[in-house]
Amino acid sequence: MKIFLVEDEVFALRTLCKKVRDLSPDYEIAGTASDGVEALPLILEARPEVVITDIRMSRMDGLTLIREMKEAGVSAIPVILSGYQEFEYAKQAIHLGVNDYLLKPIEMNELKECLESCRKRLKETHTPPEYLLLLFRE
Repeated sequence: MKIFLVEDEVFALRTLCKKVRDLSPDYEIAGTASDGVEALPLILEARPEVVITDIRMSRMDGLTLIREMKEAGVSAIPVILSGYQEFEYAKQAIHLGVNDYLLKPIEMNELKECLESCRKRLKETHTPPEYLLLLFRE
């Protein structure tokens, strides 16, 4: 599963990369960025399946990034990462179809559950080609 990470704190980004890699060899870091302005073109190019983004960043925040991803037709599953437990952010995140809202510092088990949920959601939304072939044979 290809995962793109957006975080403006260098140490937090390095830590998140390490945690994702430690969880499963199936998790590939598709790219990283320090804010939404830097991230958007990289996401369009990398075509990740999951985007984990900090909510408060300079130039473009995480919610705006998710909104712009959707407008650009990006189908990646968005996950919000925040140091703030604010209802208004959570409400906007739900409206944008965010898969999860993780609070910093991220616990390993929370990240694991989040990524397993994303993997399950991806399996549910992607029809395997073998199934399509069976449909056409009938």
